[in-house]
This record gives sequence, structure tokens and C-alpha cells, in this order.
Amino acid sequence: MGDLSWAGHDDMGWFEIGPAPEVPLKEKMTKQIEGLLKESEQYVAIDNTSITKGERIAWMDYRQKLKELHLQQGFPEQIFWPARPE
Repeated sequence: MGDLSWAGHDDMGWFEIGPAPEVPLKEKMTKQIEGLLKESEQYVAIDNTSITKGERIAWMDYRQKLKELHLQQGFPEQIFWPARPE
């Protein structure tokens, strides 16, 4: 039947839809930050006994810097990403 990604369907039949709207850069960067925060949750969990207190503090610092990225001058066009703890 071919690629129908350009088409939509409702009770009236098939109709052409345009390309998906471009997601604003601010929204893209916010989602990326949220993903990094989610990914790093495991390192600051109280019940995580596989890391040291110093490592946990480094991860907490990293997460705080991620939360403050939107305050940087030039956000979202220019972002100075914090270094991820080793």
C-alpha cells in the first residue's frame, strides 16, 4: 500500500496532513534535561548502597546544575552542560 505517513483518517475518510510541526528548541532542551535528570535518579536514591557518600554528593551537584540550566544566559540556544560524574 506504500507510505501513508502523510495521510490521516477520520469518519469522513482519508485526508492529507502536513509534516509534524517543529518542536521549539526550548522544549527540546527541556525534555533533554528531564531525561538526564531521570537517568541520574538512581545515583541519588537513599537506598542505593553501591556508591559512596562522595559519589552521591557529586551526582546531587550534577543534578542541581541540570535543574539550573534554564537560568543560563543564552538558554536554550547556548548551553554549557555540566560534566557527568564518573
